[in-house]
Amino acid sequence: MCIRDRVGQSIQSQIKGMVATRYKYRGSEIDVMVCYADSSVKSLQDLKTLFIQSPRGKQVSLSELATVTTEKSPPSITRKDQKRTVSITANLEGIALNKATEAIDTAFKKYDFPPGYSYSYGGQQQDLYTSFKELFNALILSGLIVYMLLAAQFESLLHPLTMMLSVPLALTGGLISLLITGYTLSIPAFIGMIISVGIVVDNAIVLIDCVNRLRTEGMTREEAIIKAGPLRLRPILMTTLTTIIGMLPMAIAGKEGSEIQAPLAIVVIGGLSISTFVTLIVLPSVYITLENLIEGLKRRFDERMRA
Repeated sequence: MCIRDRVGQSIQSQIKGMVATRYKYRGSEIDVMVCYADSSVKSLQDLKTLFIQSPRGKQVSLSELATVTTEKSPPSITRKDQKRTVSITANLEGIALNKATEAIDTAFKKYDFPPGYSYSYGGQQQDLYTSFKELFNALILSGLIVYMLLAAQFESLLHPLTMMLSVPLALTGGLISLLITGYTLSIPAFIGMIISVGIVVDNAIVLIDCVNRLRTEGMTREEAIIKAGPLRLRPILMTTLTTIIGMLPMAIAGKEGSEIQAPLAIVVIGGLSISTFVTLIVLPSVYITLENLIEGLKRRFDERMRA
């Protein structure tokens, strides 16, 4: 043991005492402290006169081994990733977490940190970042699963892309609805987006399936699209309205705790509403575009095979 550690342990044992052993009593262990009955260190001068026992057994005063001065130091030192850290905590009142984070970032941008110093977030902000990262992965995974199911059902890799186009439209509608209602993009709102991925494709499935069925009956592509719109308008509106009406009480409830549930319902309502109206306009155009692309690729492939 080096002289610095020996001096430190000796000072600690004389001022605070030391654990000599542990006493077992009824299944628990109690520390047995050995210390002075009345601490003799009450001033800086008393600290200088403390005696430290050398390895040879001689008593040496602390003033002969070290220079004792008064300095400022933290009451405790905490480390994270082998770096010294200081935690600053605060409770938010009347301000959203993201707004508080933006205000902190703006203030710290004006501050010139010394070399080796930096700041990071913990607590709710760190939990929110981790949750958003996991929810984003869940959103991507849900989109892939829906696409694979559509590809297996329609036995095509391109037509499911037409139906999946309603997903970004629904997400855009959900964000617009949050902006209109004044809610922020929270974890419940993100969960609402994941739910919307599986809901909004239903209308596209109903429309595209009808178009394909009419084409198998002998109609041209344009004729099938023109006829499928009016035929499937009523079922699309019925499924959309039932979902919106079911979510409406959750969105407008004013009781305690509704601020957690409302963003989820608002995202679903906004995304489903916008995607429904856009489905009947945008999806037929995209369907025709993809069909033209497929026909063009087949034509080029046949020409190369003939050549």
